[in-house]
Amino acid sequence: MSEKLNALFPPKPSIIQDYLTLLGFEDDLGKIENAHRTGRKCEEKPRNIIVKLYSRPFEGVLLHDTKNQENKQALNGVRFVEDFNRYDFGIQTKALPIVKEAFDHGKKVRFTRGKFFMDGKAVPVE
Repeated sequence: MSEKLNALFPPKPSIIQDYLTLLGFEDDLGKIENAHRTGRKCEEKPRNIIVKLYSRPFEGVLLHDTKNQENKQALNGVRFVEDFNRYDFGIQTKALPIVKEAFDHGKKVRFTRGKFFMDGKAVPVE
């Protein structure tokens, strides 16, 4: 019975297995907690796939590798993007003027775990 269920409802990471294999991450399928499609089927375009990963460092490597021009061509139009939770999105929205000013002055800015860092130092966002 379980073989029939697995055939009808494959494990969720199988949805993106082909994409990860194209990028050379075939051994990292265990780092995927869940993956599912959104919306209704449509003939014109494929549905979005939401993936939740166990590892933030793996997420960073995966997102970095998908921006490589060679990998973009291999993925044939499939894009990987990071989606923030509501709290992180609010902080990033408030910090846009600070980030723009920092970039204008040639400073390095990054967003990690809900905090902004400018040249390696935490910057409070109000």
